[in-house]
Amino acid sequence: MPRVARPGSVLVGIVGIVGIVGIVGAGPAQAHGGAAIITVEQAGHGPGGVDVRVRVNWSDDGHAATEATVTGLLVARDGTGPTPVLLRAIDDQGRYAGVLPATPGTWTLRVTVVRPPGVLEQPVEVPAPTTTPATTTPATTTPATTTPATTTPATTTPATTTPATTTPATTTPAITTPPERTARGSGGVRWRLILSIGVPLGVVIGGAVVVMVGRRRNRTA
Repeated sequence: MPRVARPGSVLVGIVGIVGIVGIVGAGPAQAHGGAAIITVEQAGHGPGGVDVRVRVNWSDDGHAATEATVTGLLVARDGTGPTPVLLRAIDDQGRYAGVLPATPGTWTLRVTVVRPPGVLEQPVEVPAPTTTPATTTPATTTPATTTPATTTPATTTPATTTPATTTPATTTPAITTPPERTARGSGGVRWRLILSIGVPLGVVIGGAVVVMVGRRRNRTA
């Protein structure tokens, strides 16, 4: 007849198998042990502040800490500083990067890592922005050329004054004929006119009468 295994020995065998499996499964996880090895690869001033890139490894085996929580912080000389900035993983080699806002001055970069634990501090100098002096080109002032106004002297033409020609009035002296002489003179002119006409006319008429009388006498005889 086959033997039936006792319950106690079966339980011991199951526990042993589970333990072996647990040890095998936990082996790789327990291989990452120790603290964080933090290496600052870059911490320089950039356009938005200080560009930070760090690398984190396990101290026991030197493997890259790809699932670590990493923050960066700039601490002033008095120990104060803004809120830490979470650095993001940029590859599978344990590198983390980010930009930390900062003003010009001397700061202390503090990198804090959780799982594996670790803290690193190092000084960082943030320079003042270089201000390029504006090149001021002196304004070229062209002196104003003042052209003297050409003043043409006014030509004053003397008024030609035509001397008034005063024509002396020709005064015809009035011939004053005495009343008596004038009357006589007029009568004399008339008589002269009558004589100058009447005498020749009388001579002609007298001659004609003489001729007619002579003819009559010749006829009568």
